[in-house]
Amino acid sequence: MRWVIAVALLAGCASRSSDPGFDADLQITGGTFTRGVPPAPSGGPAVQALQFSDAHVFAGEGERPLLGALDPSATAVLLSLDGDRGYWIVGAGVPSTDDPTLPRFDVRAAFSRLIAGGTRTLRAQAVDAEGRLGDPKEQAVDVSAASVPSGPMVVSLGWNGNADLDLHVIDPDGVEIFSRHPSGYRPPPPPALPDPTAAENAPLLDIDSNAQCVIDGRNQENVVWKLAPASGHYIVRVDAASLCGLPYSDWRVDQLVDGAVMHTARGEAIDADTRGEHDAGAGRTALEFDVP
Repeated sequence: MRWVIAVALLAGCASRSSDPGFDADLQITGGTFTRGVPPAPSGGPAVQALQFSDAHVFAGEGERPLLGALDPSATAVLLSLDGDRGYWIVGAGVPSTDDPTLPRFDVRAAFSRLIAGGTRTLRAQAVDAEGRLGDPKEQAVDVSAASVPSGPMVVSLGWNGNADLDLHVIDPDGVEIFSRHPSGYRPPPPPALPDPTAAENAPLLDIDSNAQCVIDGRNQENVVWKLAPASGHYIVRVDAASLCGLPYSDWRVDQLVDGAVMHTARGEAIDADTRGEHDAGAGRTALEFDVP
């Protein structure tokens, strides 16, 4: 494991470009991401201080200062959240004038748009030039998951990274709700003029997030029902209109009934998913469910 850590530290930017860790719950600007569980302590240096003020974070939040001090022999620090897909390696920085013997780290942390709510443990482990790791220093972090609009039924799409993904929901009558037809598209022949009351209460897509790569930072789209949904079979698709320069984007779809999650699907949008027309019928099937 010492050799693996040394390689990761030497690889630097190459490691970050090969795996940017977009699907990780914790994101560290300037860090090198490594998949897997952090290595076990092996008699290395200690983390003298770990500072993460106001340990209550929200899904999608970024630019949170995370800093600390390490033993004099430390050359890097491993930063992780329990249960995450991997950990981040950050080189030790110069000591502060207040304590000129202790190397420091000072980074900015962000949290995935898809992170689940609850209490997580933030960990820091110092590592020396020989690859020996010290015992972790820990801090509890309370996480608030991304909010979803209220309604008898909501289908919600959220994703990581500044990509342009689109939510498509097809109801039991074949009406498809998506960004070009936020109140529903019915294939020809066209139906009779709808009842105005029915149109007013029809399910509706709330926003076309990051449309044409004009980034709004929301990374979430929701179809919301004002009244109880019709019985029958529903199909949910995720269309990758553009990755906006990213190599991939990790996404999650939830079906909620009266605020409770009933079905969930996860996936990853890649470059191949951006090809073709982005209209009715586009995208990858993410979820199918029945309403009694």
